[in-house]
Amino acid sequence: MYMEFRAADLQDLSQLKALYRELVVDLNRRGIHTWDEYYPSEFVEGDIREHNLYLLCDGSAIASVFALCPFNPGENAVTWKYSSGKALYLERFGVNLKYFRQGIGSYMLSKAKETAKQKGADHLRLFVVTSNEPAIRFYLKNGFTKAEGEYVQVVESDYIFHEWGYESVLSPNSSIQ
Repeated sequence: MYMEFRAADLQDLSQLKALYRELVVDLNRRGIHTWDEYYPSEFVEGDIREHNLYLLCDGSAIASVFALCPFNPGENAVTWKYSSGKALYLERFGVNLKYFRQGIGSYMLSKAKETAKQKGADHLRLFVVTSNEPAIRFYLKNGFTKAEGEYVQVVESDYIFHEWGYESVLSPNSSIQ
């Protein structure tokens, strides 16, 4: 089976929103309350317009998606091991439920690292809600290391996320701090 890795375009928008809605239902079913009807769906169009969103397609079906963003609001809340060089932030990473447990997630992480490096990044960073143990295990298994500290994101007074930062070195020169 051949799958195509490519940048998303506006024609993908409705399918992407449907994919994220399915992922929200699945996350909630598993007791992981990190995404909702607003996030990440409402950020997708901006990601496409800014050329930050990438897809893995199996024919007309989207198998996986991620955004590579130039900044994250929590980037200064943690202490990164590698502080020099350019970093990009992995956001809105998801795998279509029909493609779970087929290696698609690890493959897409490798594509995210490769794409970030092509964009001149020395590090790929991300944030994960501290209670999302499956995602934490997944990122650690795929070569990410945990940064020191915690980002506390207050969405509303009663809606607060505690997130840990993770990073992966993309360039051999990144070990210089």
